[in-house]
Amino acid sequence: MPLGCGCLFLLGASVAPRLALLFAWLFTPYVGDAIDEWWMIILGILFLPFTTIMWVLVWSSGSGVEGFDWFWVGLGFFFDLLSYAGSASKRSYRQPPPTYPPPAQYPPSGY
Repeated sequence: MPLGCGCLFLLGASVAPRLALLFAWLFTPYVGDAIDEWWMIILGILFLPFTTIMWVLVWSSGSGVEGFDWFWVGLGFFFDLLSYAGSASKRSYRQPPPTYPPPAQYPPSGY
């Protein structure tokens, strides 16, 4: 796949997959060739970015995704599951903000 800076694209995709996929869709023909419908690309960017990136990387214009290519698509799906699980575990360990006692009322009521 002749992306101009393939290693730079993969580094960006590992850090910010949605942004890398969006840039690849806007500035290269590969995403549009691999996925026909624009709404499927949007859903891939929103919900399964690693799977969509792997699909685009292994898709070939003549035969599509077949054989061992499904391993890479499955690996992308596994990365998506890991990212969702990681964000869910971060949410469960987050401490609630501390509660402070209400400020004292001056002058005290009752006088």
